[in-house]
Amino acid sequence: MGKCSIYTDEYRAPKKCATSEIFNLLNDLNNISINNEKLSSDQKINLIKVALTGNKCVSKIRNEIFKEFNIDKSDEHQINGERIDASGQPLYTPLESIYMINKILGYKDLINLFIDDKTFRFNKDNIFDKIAKILHSTQIIEKRLEKLEKIKDLSKKQIEKLAKEMTGFSQTHSLSFKAMHELIDIMIVENKNQMQIIFDKGIMGEKIELSKSKYLGKD
Repeated sequence: MGKCSIYTDEYRAPKKCATSEIFNLLNDLNNISINNEKLSSDQKINLIKVALTGNKCVSKIRNEIFKEFNIDKSDEHQINGERIDASGQPLYTPLESIYMINKILGYKDLINLFIDDKTFRFNKDNIFDKIAKILHSTQIIEKRLEKLEKIKDLSKKQIEKLAKEMTGFSQTHSLSFKAMHELIDIMIVENKNQMQIIFDKGIMGEKIELSKSKYLGKD
């Protein structure tokens, strides 16, 4: 599985899980600027909420940016720092595991499940990460069933569908859950991407001390 780049005694998290995907999306948002203006904390929170409302992540996020900054789609060149794919189209990290798992779980309100609306305190104990960790740990259906049965509030039908139908969970992120949880708290208030924070604070291989962090861009 490999060890975390920051907390070297912690294992890496699955690449396809709620924490990894929200972390990567937040990193995408911290890389962009609109007319040389970075996104505020409130704007980033709003865009993450938009991503949680459906699986057309890129178009929904861009449409919300156009609306928020009063930009016509013909003036999309005013958005700088976006990742692009091989064909030159903009990329934002989709919350793929959340969409996939929720097709089985059927939660109507993902926003309040994942974030505290007032402070953007990410729910670190969410059921989606618990499920993704199990799906990542083994592809053997019988072992998945055994582990999933230990999660409360899952029906027998949901457990069977998760164990048998979920694929593509084998890859790992470069960071652990512990590191990403702490970086998410910083990234929502600072306009820096993960590598800028890591090297600016000199935290590679060391504990991230939030109490000593200088928070930027507070609203």
